[in-house]
Amino acid sequence: MDLLKDCIRDVPHIILLEHLQQPLDPLVHISFIKEFEPKVKVLVFSASTSRYDVLQSQQNGIDGYLSKHASLEKLTEVTERVLAGERCFPSVARPTRMAQPDDSERLAMLTPKELSILRMIYAGCTNLTIASKLKITNKVASAYKISMMKKINASRLPELIDFARRNFVY
Repeated sequence: MDLLKDCIRDVPHIILLEHLQQPLDPLVHISFIKEFEPKVKVLVFSASTSRYDVLQSQQNGIDGYLSKHASLEKLTEVTERVLAGERCFPSVARPTRMAQPDDSERLAMLTPKELSILRMIYAGCTNLTIASKLKITNKVASAYKISMMKKINASRLPELIDFARRNFVY
């Protein structure tokens, strides 16, 4: 919420954002900011190179996306292009002829509530802790976990945790 308050008070030209480090989904706040200040540009500068994160950023009105592995020169170039009105995203070509959906497609199958619970599972929370935090029953927390495992085709909890790690869901 501090980001939102700061942007309403002091309208920036560009917001440089690392979405993985935010306690809440920053894309919700960005849409709100852009609704009131459409000229504000947003560039995600992230440790994630996940196809899912790039696509989510594109779909939510982000102006550019760059990996933290890029050089300072590349960051400068992309920032200048975004400020000039270009949308700059890495190639996210769809993988061809896969027997199963790739991780980005599996991530897209998860609901926002499931993603929230997956973050808690990755952090080591038990069903009881998840239930307490979300004000749901232990059985409902367990049902969410089972639903996620089916959606991503995981048969054991460590596979679910590895999926979260691989896709920067933490």
